[in-house]
Amino acid sequence: MTTDQQDTRTPGDHPPAGGSEDPPANRSGGVDWLVFGVTAVASVAFVIWGIADRVSLATQAADGKEWVIAKGGWLFVLLASLFVI
Repeated sequence: MTTDQQDTRTPGDHPPAGGSEDPPANRSGGVDWLVFGVTAVASVAFVIWGIADRVSLATQAADGKEWVIAKGGWLFVLLASLFVI
């Protein structure tokens, strides 16, 4: 190590996991616009469905809830039991 590249970390500092102290050059750290766009379109479509046809949305939501309760109740009991243990 040259004098230009002196280690400025204090004894308690550790390098980040993965061994590299520099972030990857291809990561912007910002919003993933593809994920945001797909989620925004799905959300807006759901709201439009609710405005356009409340009865249909209510029926489908009730059917979905009943399906989750009937088919997924065992999963809830299992996960709740594991959480308690």
